[in-house]
Amino acid sequence: MLDTIRIETSRLFRLDIPDSLPDNWSSTDKFCEGVNQDGRHWESRKFTLTERETGVRVSGSRLAALRIEASLPRLLFGHNGRLIHTQGQLDEALGKLNDLVGEVCFQADDQNTDHVSRADLVWQFRGNTAEFLAAHKNCRHESIRKDIGHYQGQSFYFGGQQLRVRFYDKRLKQSGKAGDVVRVEVQL
Repeated sequence: MLDTIRIETSRLFRLDIPDSLPDNWSSTDKFCEGVNQDGRHWESRKFTLTERETGVRVSGSRLAALRIEASLPRLLFGHNGRLIHTQGQLDEALGKLNDLVGEVCFQADDQNTDHVSRADLVWQFRGNTAEFLAAHKNCRHESIRKDIGHYQGQSFYFGGQQLRVRFYDKRLKQSGKAGDVVRVEVQL
């Protein structure tokens, strides 16, 4: 089912953001500057607001939110070890995301210009992770020409430009202890 999503948006930050954030949000900013091809100096300040409990991130410039990123299961269940299984759960998670993002920004003129630029589809299988990884490590996806990547024999991935497939031990990632839950993620 659906896990992490990234939404490109053009919402406006509330007037007191980021100077006065709700208590459940934190802010980081990044100042960039450079010289363009015409020799003109430019400056840019980018903000990332993070909701502490859910990890929802809203980033953008001083006035406008340009990107929203969230783990929908974490919004709904408090962690992403449990999968969203129904349309009702998905609708509830998206509603919670909209409510949280509404604390720091809003749609201008009732126009919804949001579009999803990333969606992670996931499923979990119970079984021996090492055996599962060994059985699939020589598989290839026809849309990905790059060689397989791996992380210390604990996971592997096929990484393309618009598609990434990952296999890993979910319990190991969450608790640091090997387990019997193999997670497969397809990042679109």
